[in-house]
Amino acid sequence: MTHRPTSPLRTTKGMTIIEVMVVMFIVAGLAGMSFYAVGALTATDLRDEAMRMTSAMKYTWTRAAVNGAQYRMVIDLEAGEYHTEVTDAPVVQEAPDNAGSSEGVLPEEAQERENAKKANASDLFGEESDPFGVHRAPTYEQVQDGAIEPRAFESGVKIKEVHVAYQDTPITSGKVAVNFFPDGFQQPVIIVLTNEEEDDFFSLVNEPLTGRVKLFSKRIEDREMLEHGEDDD
Repeated sequence: MTHRPTSPLRTTKGMTIIEVMVVMFIVAGLAGMSFYAVGALTATDLRDEAMRMTSAMKYTWTRAAVNGAQYRMVIDLEAGEYHTEVTDAPVVQEAPDNAGSSEGVLPEEAQERENAKKANASDLFGEESDPFGVHRAPTYEQVQDGAIEPRAFESGVKIKEVHVAYQDTPITSGKVAVNFFPDGFQQPVIIVLTNEEEDDFFSLVNEPLTGRVKLFSKRIEDREMLEHGEDDD
């Protein structure tokens, strides 16, 4: 019986060195594709969260104008969430004491002013002042219903920083509020979202007078855009 000589390039398992290298290349390629897929998913989540927050800001601007009430969006950078509420506070500074609570939201004084306004109208014009029961101004309950419940970002999405006009340095922790006024004006703000690796960014830049919110797929740090909402690039 003749014995076939064993090739020096064949392993004891019957695979050549070339075959082993091909398998290694395939495994490395599949691993690279999986990492790419994870990165793509994170970028997609980041874009979706930025678009959802953009919609929330536009909605709040609309409700403030329609309801004739002052709203604010409270952004919690530590918890990674935001919500909107109604307030009669003229100015909201960084990390207000009541930013994350219900205190000061739709205060009883607002209801009392509304009741007094109705009483004065009745005294001046009598019961016929509104003979068809048509309320031209939104009720207290309608204004309250315009607020947005707390919304948390998807896992892996966070707020990198928030730029506001009343502070020279970006806000990177705590809470910050953005005001939306009944006259159609909103406080200028730049909100930068990123992922855990901080290699993808989306920036929200609002226009104070028009209610528009522009979305950029990059990190915006130009404070000139706080007033104009325009990108020079």
